[in-house]
Amino acid sequence: VTHDRALLESLTGWIVDLEYGGVNVYKGNYSAWLDQKQARLDTSRAKSEALQRALKKELEFVRGNRKGGGQARQKRYEELAGSAAEMAKRTAAIQQGSIVLPPGPRLGSQVLEVNNLTKSVGERVLFKDLSFGLEPGAIVGIVGRNGCGKSSLLKILAGLDEADSGTVKIGDTASVGLVSQMRDGLDDNNTAFEEIAEGYEDLVFGDTRVPIRQYVAAF
Repeated sequence: VTHDRALLESLTGWIVDLEYGGVNVYKGNYSAWLDQKQARLDTSRAKSEALQRALKKELEFVRGNRKGGGQARQKRYEELAGSAAEMAKRTAAIQQGSIVLPPGPRLGSQVLEVNNLTKSVGERVLFKDLSFGLEPGAIVGIVGRNGCGKSSLLKILAGLDEADSGTVKIGDTASVGLVSQMRDGLDDNNTAFEEIAEGYEDLVFGDTRVPIRQYVAAF
């Protein structure tokens, strides 16, 4: 433990900053930490101030147009207020070590459409003439015994495997992400942290940026 800033400036390669019950990790010496923390605070403050200004402006408009014509602006105000609450909620969840799935772009009416999909492995048919569709916001679980074709179906939907027949159509505004249970993509020469970071310093959750070391430390 030291209060010697000159020592911290000349020797340290990482700074661990404890504040408000959380942990922030910065790469560099004492002066680098000061620069990075100031930049982080400026970014956070700018986002918060911009959102507050927008909320105030919308609220003033809504209050001045209660007798009519303000329904669209009322909805806009509610959306901004919801965004502010969601940002605060998401930041708190990240700091507490929760798995966070940030909201994606707005989806169109069609997310996924599968028609007459068939897949076999050798002589064994995994599924035949499978058809279904997914609407925006749908949460679907796939259940079945081992080897029945769950992983094969997901790989086909993600474009990592081909079906014997049938079609898969992804909506124009939708994109596919797959978190595999396999470890084929991991590098045995890397540490667990290096695999998570993939060379980056921060993780991006929608509009929120979090140092990767801070995020991992929360778990």
